[in-house]
Amino acid sequence: MKSWRPSRKSPCDPKAPPQDDLLGRASVSRGRNLPPSGHSAVSLKRYIFSLALALCLLGAPAFASFEYAATAGRGDTGVAIGGGSLSLAFNPAVLGTLFYWEVSGMYQQPYWQNLHQFAGSFAASLGGKLNLGLVGDGMVFDDAELGITRIGATAGVARGLFPGGYGGVALRVNYNGTTLDRQQTWSSVDVGADLGFLYRGFPFVKNEKLSAILAPLSLGFALRNFIVMKGDSTNQAGSGFSLEGWRAGLSYTFFNLVSLSLDSGGETLNLGAEFYISPSILRRATPGHRRNDTLQDTFLTLRAGLVRHRSSPNFSNYFSDLGSLFGDVFALNQGEAGRPSITFGAGISVFQFDINYAGILDNALALDHRFSVGYRFGYEDSYLQPSEVSLRNLFSALGKSYGRNPVGSLKLRNTSAQVLTAELGFFVKGLMDSPTTEQVVLRPRSERMVDLHAVFNESIQSFKSDKPIQGQISIRYKYQGKTIQKNLSKNFLMYDRNSITWDDPQQVMVFVTPRDPVVMEFSRKALETLGTNHASFLSPVLAKAMAVFDAVAAYGMTYVTSASGAFASDKSTRSQIDTVQYPRETLKLRAGKCGDTTVLYASLLESVGIQTAFVDIPGHVFLMFNTEVPEANATIISPDPADYVLRDGTAWVAVETTVWKDGFVAACKEGMLEYWKWVKR
Repeated sequence: MKSWRPSRKSPCDPKAPPQDDLLGRASVSRGRNLPPSGHSAVSLKRYIFSLALALCLLGAPAFASFEYAATAGRGDTGVAIGGGSLSLAFNPAVLGTLFYWEVSGMYQQPYWQNLHQFAGSFAASLGGKLNLGLVGDGMVFDDAELGITRIGATAGVARGLFPGGYGGVALRVNYNGTTLDRQQTWSSVDVGADLGFLYRGFPFVKNEKLSAILAPLSLGFALRNFIVMKGDSTNQAGSGFSLEGWRAGLSYTFFNLVSLSLDSGGETLNLGAEFYISPSILRRATPGHRRNDTLQDTFLTLRAGLVRHRSSPNFSNYFSDLGSLFGDVFALNQGEAGRPSITFGAGISVFQFDINYAGILDNALALDHRFSVGYRFGYEDSYLQPSEVSLRNLFSALGKSYGRNPVGSLKLRNTSAQVLTAELGFFVKGLMDSPTTEQVVLRPRSERMVDLHAVFNESIQSFKSDKPIQGQISIRYKYQGKTIQKNLSKNFLMYDRNSITWDDPQQVMVFVTPRDPVVMEFSRKALETLGTNHASFLSPVLAKAMAVFDAVAAYGMTYVTSASGAFASDKSTRSQIDTVQYPRETLKLRAGKCGDTTVLYASLLESVGIQTAFVDIPGHVFLMFNTEVPEANATIISPDPADYVLRDGTAWVAVETTVWKDGFVAACKEGMLEYWKWVKR
């Protein structure tokens, strides 16, 4: 459908020229001259009423695609290129690309007297990739005899569906009413729904050269008013499903300087261009140009476009119409019907403010003007955009290691045109005395993965059961002298103080506590029985190790078989959560798994000055200790080289702590057999 717009004179003027597009872009002139002045007033009023009714019926689709200043300036292309919160009226999916809050307003007074058009919008970025938007627009015409009122509202929601892809849905409500001699003659309410999709950036492309080519490309598709419900004051109502309101578009940006966009649909073909001028571009163009940080967020945009109405919605005429979009602009002798509309405009952005102008020269060479202003708030804190925030599930026992080993990570993206230095902090209330911070420097228009670390206090050791915890992430930086801070929260699971996984065997060393008073007391009493009465053929270290082993066996230590499977050869099983007892817990229970008893014996030996090491093999863990017998004298341990291992110039002996009742010598024999069995494999 098309709608027409009368001339600059009142629609009651008998000398008015052919009609034209009332609410939007000029269409092919198909109107007729108004009746001559000799016609009666009644006939004239009937004609005006019929015309007004036709305008309301035929103009609704045009009103739904109301043009806003920025978008109108580039040829009404808005399906694949952003236009702020007002983009909701073109493609609701574009709303999903916003990362700030915005309010915008527009006003237009066409050359038709007494006609006023206006619009306003609001958009909110709620985090979690979800954005909301609302657009209200309207038109009022009143010349004392005829009155036309149209008020519309569009509400939409959009979000990121996957990397590079955005989807959106919008609901439209339009009210249309006419009066004649101040009397209501006709009114209607239309309800419609829109769908939209946008894809840009092509992040799945891994080839660097191809990615650089495709990154500036955006593709969009919108299905507008695909569901429509209508009702009017004549008690006529209807509803339906339609695919006729489709529009597809693409946009490509060259060198972050020029954007070209093309929109296509069943009614029009639209071509647009934007050229960006910013201080950074001026500095590149003029090497001696002095830097002015206060202008970093100021830039000028110049726009131009062409709009041509399709000769037929049939796809068979599509390419001929596309050719006419370029060719007919120069064919001035073809008349109004053969020329596309020409658009131009400019916009300036200063910090959070946007001011735009657009001029539309229709095919009748009549010029309209549009103005809009917008304000973006919550914009400053988005110069550094966090994404891909992840926190690991943490182990209470490993609390001291998280100052070195990361507890999680996030991706930071610098959207500004200058280098930003951020202080990234991580904090857990009650478990940390202060946030753990680090400095991160990001170049302009760059992104970086950053690790998060945490320095916990001693209270982390008090966890006796798994517990969900909330971590606080802060991002603090300065922009143009103003301190900006953004806070995020993320939940993770803190495992109890005995939990561990065996995919990193070094984790078990945190359970070795040689300075625990309970451990030191036990080992001291074990050595009291030794005195100086030990076998002369034993080295002092071997004698101590034997005395401690025998003391644990006499204490009644019992080996308990592990049922968790944590030591299985399957790597996926080794990543499962297992538990290890602290030495004082094992002494209290007088029982433990191989990990528990190995940790106990290592703690006891370390408490009397004997160096130990863990041997982790699939299915088991056992202990080795340094006899401090030099390599040259290793035969005093055993004439069989299989009874020890030479390492760093001394002899080491393995001990199997699951055979307490068999004695120290048998435990050493069993340990060395296990060791050589896996070494030979």
